[in-house]
Amino acid sequence: MIHLASGLLNGNHLDARKPRRRLLPSKRATKGADRSSSVPRTFRPDIEGLRAIAVLLVVLDHVGVPALQGGYVGVDVFFVVSGFLITGLLLKEAERGRRISLLWFYARRARRILPAATLVLAVTVVSSFALIGGTSAARTAEDGQWAALFASNFRETSQGTDYWASDLSPSPLQHYWSLAIEEQFYLLWPALMMAVAAIGWRVPLRTRLTVLLAVTIAVSLMWSVYATTENASAAYFSPLTRTWELAAGAILAVLTPTIMRLPVFLAAVTSVSGLTAIAAAALTLDEYTRYPGSAAILPVGGTILVIIGGTITPKRGAEVLLQCRPLQWLGKLSYSLYLWHWPVLILPAASLGTELAMTTKLAFVGVALALSVVTFKYVELPVRNSNWLKARRPSVSVAFGAALVALSLGLTSNLVSILPKPSPTDKVGDFAVAPGSDLPTADEVAKAVADSVNVAGWPPEPPVGRFLFNQHACIRGLDAPTGKVTCSYGDASGGETVVVYGDSHAQMWESPLGVTATELGRRFEVFSMFSCPPADFSVYNAKRKGDYPECKAFRADSLAKIEALHPSVVLISGQRQGTWLEKDGRPDKENTGAAWEEGLASTIKSLSAISDRVVVIGDIAYSEKDPEDCVTSNSDDVRRCHTQRSYAVDTEHNEMEKRVAEAGGAEYVDVVPWLCAEDVCPAVVAGYATHKDAQHISTNYALWLRRSLAEAAALLP
Repeated sequence: MIHLASGLLNGNHLDARKPRRRLLPSKRATKGADRSSSVPRTFRPDIEGLRAIAVLLVVLDHVGVPALQGGYVGVDVFFVVSGFLITGLLLKEAERGRRISLLWFYARRARRILPAATLVLAVTVVSSFALIGGTSAARTAEDGQWAALFASNFRETSQGTDYWASDLSPSPLQHYWSLAIEEQFYLLWPALMMAVAAIGWRVPLRTRLTVLLAVTIAVSLMWSVYATTENASAAYFSPLTRTWELAAGAILAVLTPTIMRLPVFLAAVTSVSGLTAIAAAALTLDEYTRYPGSAAILPVGGTILVIIGGTITPKRGAEVLLQCRPLQWLGKLSYSLYLWHWPVLILPAASLGTELAMTTKLAFVGVALALSVVTFKYVELPVRNSNWLKARRPSVSVAFGAALVALSLGLTSNLVSILPKPSPTDKVGDFAVAPGSDLPTADEVAKAVADSVNVAGWPPEPPVGRFLFNQHACIRGLDAPTGKVTCSYGDASGGETVVVYGDSHAQMWESPLGVTATELGRRFEVFSMFSCPPADFSVYNAKRKGDYPECKAFRADSLAKIEALHPSVVLISGQRQGTWLEKDGRPDKENTGAAWEEGLASTIKSLSAISDRVVVIGDIAYSEKDPEDCVTSNSDDVRRCHTQRSYAVDTEHNEMEKRVAEAGGAEYVDVVPWLCAEDVCPAVVAGYATHKDAQHISTNYALWLRRSLAEAAALLP
């Protein structure tokens, strides 16, 4: 049997059968050497140990060990190992004069990967239903559908680039993204190898493959560097930015005969240097590193060096450490441990509604390890070594794999259909907006907030008419910091113009302010950009993991256009939570407050020179939990969804904004009394869910506050 292996899979046997001819190294290479064999080894203990190191790095990073914030590089180690082992198997099959059989390839993949992956997926989805329930479980089931189809990385990319989904809790199936990357690579690579092998050129097959892989590595790496600079969040999960890592392992397999001719003394040098590079990456990189990009060269290069050392000759250098029994044992369990550790860490925390202490997480890792032992012994090995499956046509194994995928899809689809979806906090209709005179004053809102603290039930949310703004078209993103955006409403020939300027917290007030402005016959303009507050300072961008030049461009463009409008009033607002000063490509949390204060004063000064009035709408109270999820799951007692005022309100920041506004001749509107009582900020007020997500109030509630906001901002005649 050919033992198929992957960087995330158990076993690293290159081939259980001897090749037809021995590959003899040169005399120079073997002079004075103590090579135990002149042919590639069928088992690589150094690679088994590498897998153990890789999974340890990933697990300890997820546990939160401070020194290993770069432990995510373990996945890169897996990718290189996977490319090396599987390409080696395919190459041997091609060089024996036999055609590469795609059916046999996917039959082995099905037996190796799918049993454990299906088991963990099913247990995770069912456990989500039992432990957390509600819409969180429904989202996990949806994630399971993507995972079953090996497309989790696309799911993560879509949610990571969706601003409104950015504060969702991590999925207990999020780690399936790396399996998806591998399977997407192996969907094409064997067929491509088969095509290259079939071409009857006189150029040796290994030479042809070397050229192909070298070009692939160069192109993918260059794209990775570029894409990571543009949007590190999306680049992290992209198969295009990760292909070069798998291809780097593949080219090592192709170059194995050449590597085996290298001087033996290089074995220890390269392998120890490689292991040192992997350790350095784990210790020096962190969550703020733009990754993968050029930063991935260090762990990938380190893995390459370790594999080269073990290929030159065994039992030298790093292999002395990597072949120790604990690492060999853990290496065999690495695939199962990788699958189990993440849901075992995430689900208890989600069930308790709190972050687990590191010691508690380590205890749960012990649980994951025990589950891994059971899975390896009773699921992975029996299926992988099944004589019944191996004795039959490969189509039987492929059909078996397809049945497991269908099982996963059936389970997840069924749960998605029966579990409750998030109840939208913006239940609006296409009918007239309630007249402002029928809405509560600021004092009446404050009383309603206080009365709502002890109200348990959430009645059907009162309908509020939708003011027909295409709100998402009025807020800019990374791709459109300047240019023409449809954000002009009301009477263009009106005598006065009202402008809203800032980030998504300015856009959040678009509907109530727009209704008021248009009812008064005024022109209404919106200038807003995601994560770009109006205070003039350099903002750290989490997607770029660094500077945010689009924000600077947006501010300059907006101020020029606002000046051309000669507005009667400009209302500005910005989100404080999660917004940081950027310094040297990293968030400078210590100095953000001072930078915001200085930047706000500068913005007010600039706007005061071009507008009759400047109004600062203070920051809101934030929700500690996902509101749609929580109120849907706890509609019988929404008090479980309330947030303590001490968490929800940044009092120091709000007082600073008020002080700066008044010092600069601007006005300040404090919206916290419309969201919080003395100690508690209720999730539901007067039947309205106050928030649409943890960081933004709902459109319904904002419209209900329309009269209060208009009066506080002195927009009414």
